[in-house]
Amino acid sequence: MTRRLSSESQGESPRSTEAPPPSGPRDRVWSRRPQLRVVSRDDVVVSRDPGAANYDPVTIKDIDDLQPRAIFEREPVSHAFSVIRAGTVREELQRRLPDGAVTIDCRTSSCDATIVVSAASLDKAIESVQIPPIADIMAPGVKCDSASCTIDLVMLFTRDHRDERTYIDALAKWREHAETSMRGVPSDGETSK
Repeated sequence: MTRRLSSESQGESPRSTEAPPPSGPRDRVWSRRPQLRVVSRDDVVVSRDPGAANYDPVTIKDIDDLQPRAIFEREPVSHAFSVIRAGTVREELQRRLPDGAVTIDCRTSSCDATIVVSAASLDKAIESVQIPPIADIMAPGVKCDSASCTIDLVMLFTRDHRDERTYIDALAKWREHAETSMRGVPSDGETSK
């Protein structure tokens, strides 16, 4: 997949893939960068401005080679997204980890969940969080002491999955895919070995 910064839509020649040097507060520099043109099957155009309709942190993560935590920290809070998504993700995590203590903070298209579980249940907890996925990109980190472990899970959602109905549909499909995979049943287009 070829990716490059571009202004071709304005009739200019392609720009370098190097980001401009910072000249002020990080959030202002980040939101003033030009739109990106991702050359792929879909030829998707995304914006680095979290307030733009075509903002997509998953694509930006790949193009700018950023860690999910960096994207989460740069995003402002969008109350329309954060309150609803925090509730949905919290319910999903509590369903999967009934003995875990869950706190969650969501921004514009990302969330950071902190899940505290017993040290003995860590492996099961990590598997429960990751399969099926809860987000398009998930970046877990773990810290343990002798009695408990804290899972810090940063999640990024594509621009399509900012819409709650679309996200809930995707979650159902991810669950279905995981269930059929665990049973060894081929799903959409897969063949059994």
